[in-house]
Amino acid sequence: MSIGVIVLLILLGLILVILEILVIPGIGIVGIIGGVLIIIAIYSAYSISMLHGNLSLLGSLILSVLAIYFSLKSSTWKNATLGASIDGKIIQFTENEIQIGVQGITVSRLANFGKAKINNQVFEVESCEGFVDVNVPIFVFKIEGNKIIVKPLNN
Repeated sequence: MSIGVIVLLILLGLILVILEILVIPGIGIVGIIGGVLIIIAIYSAYSISMLHGNLSLLGSLILSVLAIYFSLKSSTWKNATLGASIDGKIIQFTENEIQIGVQGITVSRLANFGKAKINNQVFEVESCEGFVDVNVPIFVFKIEGNKIIVKPLNN
């Protein structure tokens, strides 16, 4: 095996290992294939001469450490990760605030679930009649625990 093929196998194996670590979820087959390619390349380099084998081993180790360091340190991953924080809160309601028959208006489209403004507060509600558009008058049809079930007024 020539030196060019050995270098190519080391680089391909390294790319597969990095893909396994950072991108591809699963059981590790891609990483195992990458590691096997690197081992085959180093073994082939040792079959040429001891110097070639030692250089390919040292080069593989250095390249592996540098590649993993720079791929983890890269600012590219900042764009791929979620940087926003969730600042939502749960609004608890009592039976005095919301009762069956109280009217409100939808704030978002209810595709079974959505938001409605009832008593000047926005609540997560469930439509018992399927889809309800935005700004449709509704009334509280049923309350089950912490679930508010609504119906459009025009029905």
